[in-house]
Amino acid sequence: MRACSTCAQAWTSRQLPEGLLEPLPIPRRPWSHLSVDFLTDLPDSGGHTAVLVVVDRFSKGCKLIPLKGLPSAMQTAEALFLHVFRNFGLPEDIVSNRGSQFTSRVWGSLCA
Repeated sequence: MRACSTCAQAWTSRQLPEGLLEPLPIPRRPWSHLSVDFLTDLPDSGGHTAVLVVVDRFSKGCKLIPLKGLPSAMQTAEALFLHVFRNFGLPEDIVSNRGSQFTSRVWGSLCA
């Protein structure tokens, strides 16, 4: 196909066009926009092998929550409620590298 000029001109991409990246909103107060991530497969320490890392994007403050393993969305919502939300209130936004589906399940579990 690359050698044929007619084929090269008629060829169209089958991939969706790439969208523009949009920056995350700038927080206006502490603990209103959170970043959540997990550290897993850590050496056992009192039965805990994972850590939930919650970072406040405004102040860069960090809460490290020990976990007994990789949690479900419900367990993550419980840990966030007990260690973050009851001290700082509900955030406007949670960002996670685990995908928007996981974040949606965490919010759903929290609201249930």
